[in-house]
Amino acid sequence: MSRKQVRTTRYLPAAALAGLLLLALAVGCSSYTEPVWTSVAKLEGTSFVTDGTIAIDMQLVGATPPPTQSASKWFSDSIFANRNADVPEQFALDEMHASAADPAIFVGPGEQQIEEKHIDYLSGALSGHRVAFWQAAAMEPVIIVVDGLPVGAMKALN
Repeated sequence: MSRKQVRTTRYLPAAALAGLLLLALAVGCSSYTEPVWTSVAKLEGTSFVTDGTIAIDMQLVGATPPPTQSASKWFSDSIFANRNADVPEQFALDEMHASAADPAIFVGPGEQQIEEKHIDYLSGALSGHRVAFWQAAAMEPVIIVVDGLPVGAMKALN
């Protein structure tokens, strides 16, 4: 084998290399949009980032840069009032399904309603974790549970 032949067999052609890179990116990346975090709510020493409709432990999602504005006391109190209450039956992220009436809303087994954008975000940002939810009663916040721990909340749609 000549030197030229050895050299061409050791390296992938540029088109093949580009194809492998695109495949690796497609397999390794989830497609979701991170909410625009506008403020921080503090509860029991934990900081939660929020966009006004969802709040989640800032350390868990690695919000960077963290917002500097504090969420209103009303928001913090109303969203987190049920965080440590007696837990009713939880439902898993994969138990949610698109609503027949509105595909932008996902519905849980107890008719809990969550916006599709939050389902997409949580399934992408927290892939590899066990994500579940619970809601104490209609119109109460939906609590986000990750790996068995309550880590956030969302405003109820029902």
